[in-house]
Amino acid sequence: MFTHSPFIASRTNFRKRTISPDLTERRPLFNKNLLFVNHFHCNRRGAAVKCSEEEPDMKVAVASDHGGYELKEKVKQHLVECGHEVIDVGTNSTNSVSYVDYGRRACEKVNDGSCERAILVCGTGIGMSVVANKHKGIRAALCTNAFMVEMARRHNNANALVLGARVLAIPYAIILVDVFMTEPFDGGRHQERLNQIAKMEDEACE
Repeated sequence: MFTHSPFIASRTNFRKRTISPDLTERRPLFNKNLLFVNHFHCNRRGAAVKCSEEEPDMKVAVASDHGGYELKEKVKQHLVECGHEVIDVGTNSTNSVSYVDYGRRACEKVNDGSCERAILVCGTGIGMSVVANKHKGIRAALCTNAFMVEMARRHNNANALVLGARVLAIPYAIILVDVFMTEPFDGGRHQERLNQIAKMEDEACE
């Protein structure tokens, strides 16, 4: 069993690609849709973005269970370095806990306006994503590559990113966080879809 994935799979090329644990030593990955060079993400329009330079400061809730604790701590440190305010709702160790409790706390921070976005981490990300999407108004996206994160923001206005600590290498997970924090929502027809989802949530609560 791999603790962290030793490869990055793009949507157009699934050949294995190794990455170094050190961001500064990672070999560049190129394909026709995505470009990664060191710590920069270049989106499909070719614009390089980096969270500390492109995105206004935000309040972000972070949460994990024991399986995601190590990655959550790295994500928290990175967000602070980028100038964001981080609200860590736990867990605070690798002792076994339920992802349900901590995922709920983070989502409540978004729904009550305390935080603008949330980043949730567990072993695979599946449990946290199930919990998060039980909350009205939360649009949580479980993502394993940068294209998924970009589309989650641009088309779905995702306000929660879910990561699997046992699926993603830490340096690549940090790249996904940067994409999540910098990509805008396209609106337009995509807002119409979100309105439909909101209507479904209202009907389910009646």
